[in-house]
Amino acid sequence: MLKVQPASLVLGFLLLFAEPHHQLLAQYADCPTGEAALVPNDPAYADAVELIQRLENHGFNVLCMFPTPLGGMFRVEEGDTDRSTITGEVNFRTNHGDIEVFFVPKYHTFAEFKITERRRTGQYVYTFGGTPRVREGFKIESTGREYFLRHHNALLLVDNDKLRVRLEGALETPRTP
Repeated sequence: MLKVQPASLVLGFLLLFAEPHHQLLAQYADCPTGEAALVPNDPAYADAVELIQRLENHGFNVLCMFPTPLGGMFRVEEGDTDRSTITGEVNFRTNHGDIEVFFVPKYHTFAEFKITERRRTGQYVYTFGGTPRVREGFKIESTGREYFLRHHNALLLVDNDKLRVRLEGALETPRTP
């Protein structure tokens, strides 16, 4: 017969419930410090807040937001001018993973934005066309699959299939390509 000491039982119980909190604290620690990606007068701010509310209504906890590493993707040169072809972009760090989001003005969509996925020597290669325009020659190369979801005036990018499925449920939208 196995005998469990009360102290071992309490310690095991504490460890069982301490782990998720430890992971949550680690996620908070992983949030970059510095200025937020969007401020209230940013053109994409209202759209980002609306998207956060929708995500939080579907079990997501947005831990922080910060500039996306792909921020220059939609910057194009026109003559002597370098301009963005979108309203804004942000990376949401959530309890389910990171979500990179690109916004176009309200009542516009990413319907004319073309995403091509190709496999090449153990990599996925993504190229883009249509509107909004991307920087000439821009492509994403990844060892894992990337998922693009269109939602109203937003394009969401995630690299995790489980997160993709959660987002499709929360946004009630199919992925692209």
